[in-house]
Amino acid sequence: MIAAREFLRVSLRERRQFERVLHEISGLQWFDHQKLCELQRLRVVAVVQHAARNVPYYRESFQRHGIRAEDIKSIEDLQSIPFLTKADILRNPRVFVADNISGPRIRIQSSGSTGTPLTLVQSLDAINRENAFIRRLLSWTGFNRGDRCAWLRGDMIVPIDQKVPPFWRMNRANNMLMMSSYHLSEDNAEYYIAALESFDPMLIQSYPTSVAFLASYLESRGRNYGGRNLRAVVTSSETLRVDQKITIEQWLGCQVFDYYGGVERVAQIGTCEKGNLHIIADYGYVELLPADGGTMEIVGTGFNNWLMPLLRYRTNDKVVKESNVGACACGRSFPMVKQVEGRLDDYILTADGRKITRLGHVFAGISNIAEAQIVQERIGEVCIFVVPLGHFGEAEKAKLRNKAAQRLGEDMRIAIQIAPQIERGRTGKLQLVVRRLETSKS
Repeated sequence: MIAAREFLRVSLRERRQFERVLHEISGLQWFDHQKLCELQRLRVVAVVQHAARNVPYYRESFQRHGIRAEDIKSIEDLQSIPFLTKADILRNPRVFVADNISGPRIRIQSSGSTGTPLTLVQSLDAINRENAFIRRLLSWTGFNRGDRCAWLRGDMIVPIDQKVPPFWRMNRANNMLMMSSYHLSEDNAEYYIAALESFDPMLIQSYPTSVAFLASYLESRGRNYGGRNLRAVVTSSETLRVDQKITIEQWLGCQVFDYYGGVERVAQIGTCEKGNLHIIADYGYVELLPADGGTMEIVGTGFNNWLMPLLRYRTNDKVVKESNVGACACGRSFPMVKQVEGRLDDYILTADGRKITRLGHVFAGISNIAEAQIVQERIGEVCIFVVPLGHFGEAEKAKLRNKAAQRLGEDMRIAIQIAPQIERGRTGKLQLVVRRLETSKS
């Protein structure tokens, strides 16, 4: 069934249009800075004028704010358009759909990990363009169509109550081993690693927490991954912590490529072969707004989904800016960021009202942790749930507590609780920070 479904998806998306887009953007990635800026200007102007003419929300908004689409002639002119938020779309999603585009409308939905899921629609053209951009990012790893690939994400590959392997299925349409992220545990880790070593993929696509779990298991056993052809791990959908990246690269023996995107289709960020994170400037126009903790919020205007174009959309995701503004050795002129940090609302609230973010660093340098989660239910208190691999005694707890206190303050009461596993959401993602405070306090 997996293979049949994939054959159907391929037949819909990977036709001549997909190949045409892939060929086009394969050349665009090598534009110099000046040509890239002009390309962005032309695409911003085009999508704004399309939205102003054909999207009910923007027709009304432009009229209300006295904006004329023909006055949008430069990137700077984009600033006259108000920001768009998730709440704006949730109030009435239908008014964001262009009324001049016919054909199939494919619904896509966000994970809803931070609240109400967001449902949007896209055309087949938008799907072709999205998949072409993803294929281009995968090519940066050295991956070619037909290469063996493993998939370790939130798909329900086998029944959730299955207790014995195999926890995976073969997708022959894509030469892909699809593995369940829901069944990862210390007892099952050896089965996963043996299956990967036997299949010997060139590429693993995974949630950071899932592949880091396997890397941490190898570390706890003091042995390296035995596959001979693995050249890259591509992580996405969760924040990739620095300590996770180091562990994966050391124990799986390959480079980690991180990827950022979203169902809103307004921004894309990816790691090049030189290890730098690039904002993909021919995918959408990205503005960076100052946010908490020295980070910058991603605000995006997408170029590809004209059925539901979003202008100056506030993603509530954040990045750390790159202090080195020189050219990347990969030869691309795409802007660089230092790190993708994830959601703005991943924070702990202190008694004096401070919001403490970027807490992944708490776990750096502490071994034998497969995964962890920081939960706050009361002001002034947190509980860190730890799934250990091997010994995790009082000395390790004390080290973790001290590192957490350095970030959260000495007056924060910090409990550490050993757990057999950490519950995922319906998409299989693990959220690093969970706040369960009363609304009036959060």
